[in-house]
Amino acid sequence: TQFQLLRKNVDYQNRYLCNHDVENLWADFLVLATEQWKEAVNVLLKVRKDISSGVLQKTSDEAYEAREQCREVNMFLGLHCLEIHDFLSEEVSKLSGTNGISSSMSLSPFHALLSQTDHCFLLAAEEAFKNALVLVMEQEECNKSLPDSITNRYEKGQHFLLRGRAQLNIGQALELQSQCKFLVSEGGNRKVKQQRLLKRASREFADSLNSANLCRGNTTAIYGHSDAGLTDGDNDCTWTSSAMRQSFEALKLLSLTSRYYGDCLWKLGEMEKAENMFCGTADLSDYLNFLGEEHISSEEVVDALCDPYWCAIELAELARLVLEKMPIRGGNEKKGNDTLRMVKLSLQQARLVSDKIFALAREHSIENMNKKGISTRRDIDTEEKNICDMWEQRKALAKKNISQPQASLQDIALTARGGLARESAKAANAQRRIYIQDAGASSSSLRRRRARKKGKQN
Repeated sequence: TQFQLLRKNVDYQNRYLCNHDVENLWADFLVLATEQWKEAVNVLLKVRKDISSGVLQKTSDEAYEAREQCREVNMFLGLHCLEIHDFLSEEVSKLSGTNGISSSMSLSPFHALLSQTDHCFLLAAEEAFKNALVLVMEQEECNKSLPDSITNRYEKGQHFLLRGRAQLNIGQALELQSQCKFLVSEGGNRKVKQQRLLKRASREFADSLNSANLCRGNTTAIYGHSDAGLTDGDNDCTWTSSAMRQSFEALKLLSLTSRYYGDCLWKLGEMEKAENMFCGTADLSDYLNFLGEEHISSEEVVDALCDPYWCAIELAELARLVLEKMPIRGGNEKKGNDTLRMVKLSLQQARLVSDKIFALAREHSIENMNKKGISTRRDIDTEEKNICDMWEQRKALAKKNISQPQASLQDIALTARGGLARESAKAANAQRRIYIQDAGASSSSLRRRRARKKGKQN
């Protein structure tokens, strides 16, 4: 209904009706929501009816594939809703002339309509991801009743991975809701609603980390099976290599979730926990262990290393913003020095990762690393110096009891603002798109594997 209201709005039609990219975005959504999702749900309802009547077993291949198809469509639908959110929130920010959160009551009727529609799509994304999570957990429960085999051990790990991705996306949808310009009135003030959403998001991120770690731990169970050295027909390699790939995907999920979780904890005011989350989840050696593995390219390992780099840069940027806004009086100078320590530690982590990324890029002839937004050690050194100089200037002015005009303070702050943070924002949006491909690849692999098993049984 909200979607139809927006499309019929005169202001909307004047602005966007001839925009082919926007129209394609809506068209893809309609195909997903009214055709693919509806078909998958109908198939699943029929299968569940057959299970209830005893025609099908809950663990049958037909039931498994129906649940998996519906899970995959829900993931696609949720991710597409997040894409629509990206468009709508950007338009609201442009039209309102601010990137901050303002009351929907202060917006024009058209701005408010855009904002309300944005909020509706975030709610839809959350619901779709929750549906996907319920379905993958149902698959896990069914898998427990099956006899032990190398295939079932691998599927167990894949379920952990798919569960973790759904939990990550639920957390993202909740965190984005907390930043939405329109918050549905539920009683209480806006700050309370935002905190409630962020706490819910943090729990989902914590669950995602747990699922990723369970997936990595499950690799040992696959290695320990007597058939681990045999060929996995779906991936044309040994089961050991397939398990290694699965563990690699879990590590990427771990890094990506850590970044979103750290940001969420920071917004909740839990700065120490956020620091640990940004910089303490994975070690460089965890990534380097995958170099030379079958079916994992050097370029994939280098791409995966970008996430711990951005975790460190994100923390440095958040801490820098605190330094810029912190009034220097009372005990704030000590707090500022502690925050500066955080900046230095995070940028040192970024240097280590950056050095390794560029070394591997040279060693394996990987080009265009600068286009990925990764800064060199020299650029990071310059960023750190600018931030340190900014803080020292502010302290010096405070000690001299000089009351600087706001414009001058802004000039001092601007000297600390390099290009690292802007690239971080770009990368944050790009990373979410990865899961559109991963969701399809992972689930399709499971469906093919089940079909192959069924063929062997026949």
